[in-house]
Amino acid sequence: MAAETLAYSAITRSGETLQFDFPLHPQTVSEREVARMVGAILEGLTRSIGTRNDISDGDVLQALAMAMAIRAEMVKAPQGAAQSLSRQLVETALTATDTAVRTPGGTA
Repeated sequence: MAAETLAYSAITRSGETLQFDFPLHPQTVSEREVARMVGAILEGLTRSIGTRNDISDGDVLQALAMAMAIRAEMVKAPQGAAQSLSRQLVETALTATDTAVRTPGGTA
């Protein structure tokens, strides 16, 4: 692993920029691929949600949690190992959001 953290930026629908510095797990193989997958997941959600009003933020978070649980179950590891790692990774990522930098979007 080359880096200890992953700098990641996202732009909200309102144009606000969110900048994160996520700690990477010590066994991360490719921070580049991690960033690519995060982008693909977020882009997929944006396409799926579109401008729909019948989906809440809670619905999105619930779907992500379920997808994480499914993916953890798909990992070939001793019983409970992937679930434990998943909980650790989610907690680390959520803690990193405490120091996220928010830059308001603007119009010219």
